[in-house]
Amino acid sequence: PVVVRADGQIIIDFNDPPRIQILEPRREAVLFDDLFTLKWTDSDPDSSALIDFFLDEDDRGADGSPIDTAQDISEDDETDELEVDFSGYPRGRYWIYAVIDDGYNRPYVNYAPAPINLLSGTEVVEYAVYLLSSFGDIYSVGDVNFDFELENKGTEIDNYRNIEVTADGATMVVLQADGTITQLGTQRVDLSEELPTPMPGNEYIDIEFTPDERGLVALDCFGNLVSIGSAPSLAPSSGMGIFGMDLARDFELTEDGKGAFVLDAMGGVHAFGNAIQFNETPFFGYDIARDIELAKDGGYILDGIGMISPLGRAPDLSTGADFGYDIARDMLLFEGGGFYILDGQGGITALGNDAIVPPSNEPAPNPYFSGMDIIEDFAPAGTVEITDQALLAMSAVRKFEVAFRNEDLASLLPTLSLAYNDGLYLSRTQLINGVYDTFGIQTNPGILDEWANTVDLFGGPLAGFMLSNPQVTFSEDGNTAMIVADADRMGY
Repeated sequence: PVVVRADGQIIIDFNDPPRIQILEPRREAVLFDDLFTLKWTDSDPDSSALIDFFLDEDDRGADGSPIDTAQDISEDDETDELEVDFSGYPRGRYWIYAVIDDGYNRPYVNYAPAPINLLSGTEVVEYAVYLLSSFGDIYSVGDVNFDFELENKGTEIDNYRNIEVTADGATMVVLQADGTITQLGTQRVDLSEELPTPMPGNEYIDIEFTPDERGLVALDCFGNLVSIGSAPSLAPSSGMGIFGMDLARDFELTEDGKGAFVLDAMGGVHAFGNAIQFNETPFFGYDIARDIELAKDGGYILDGIGMISPLGRAPDLSTGADFGYDIARDMLLFEGGGFYILDGQGGITALGNDAIVPPSNEPAPNPYFSGMDIIEDFAPAGTVEITDQALLAMSAVRKFEVAFRNEDLASLLPTLSLAYNDGLYLSRTQLINGVYDTFGIQTNPGILDEWANTVDLFGGPLAGFMLSNPQVTFSEDGNTAMIVADADRMGY
């Protein structure tokens, strides 16, 4: 054989495969206006990859349909987010997945952590939540995937302050006033590092997961922000904190977890890390601010009365619940301008979006503690229950019950049977307002009178009915449901 040697060199360059990870949706999302902002991270050392997004009916197989406005996106694009209008797609529950392809390596597929729901407009939406009492009791409300329970709670009373749940609902952390943190479910955060013991008169009041859910940040009522695990340090800690007294009430991390907004008792908001201070915040003049929640264009502050004040350029969603006294404790914001307000007795009020109703353990009663202020916090469980009223008549019965308990007359009236007649109330008007004789004297009370007669002496929500055995008939066009149900009064 003849061997010929060349003087030059051959360089073999390995082409690194591209990768992508979808960040949003992290929790199951409900698209009330058909708009959703996709967020992701991507990498391709050769900077030559293209990204396509698809809708799938499940989270496997990569056999979905392309999202027309989310195709051929360059990996070089630095924004890594895109608002998509899903109004032209069939209604239903979908998973989004991405395919990144550099033309050399095998295309890489990544599914979003949670699905999205496209609504037809006839649905009722319930977000499941967990409640925490000051005694360490954890209650689930709605259709949750995981059950959590604290063991060995000890004998100390009024010591539990806050809970936080990961986006998939698999991990819960529970914060106590003395700084004890208990991690339930899947272990995500290294808790070998303990929180500093608070000085007399101080206690821990709030805790948040970092975006990667591998770290935690805790707040004490003197204003100290203490980081654990992968969480970055946001502010120097000291015994006296930033306030030197019991003044902090809540905090929220920025989207990247590198900043925080701390709410004080008077309604002031204080920015740390990369958080940008709001120009204007409400000033109540006394200890009544209870919760802060961040939104796309600003945020919202909940006061103890149940009223809501917008921050920044956030739209004014609702004035709030107006309980009339200091009993509101926490708030959750959802897509479409809806929100839940938690009161200290365990009641959950839904406002801001008529399609969102409070979660229910139906047919079992929800946890409720009349006249007691013992429920400290609630957190989303990561699950959503969507009931189509046009298909499932029971949802109309559920909507009646929710409307009655919330004194929502506008929603209650359309759900009552037009042919209601039990021999005592001859019309829907009589059922609502009562029966009067020819002299204008009331002979039988109506629902409005029942509301007035069942107000909790301590100011809690009104007593309601537990509805059962619904009998439903539909009109010929299928658009109207006539509902008759057994109503048993349930004292809260």
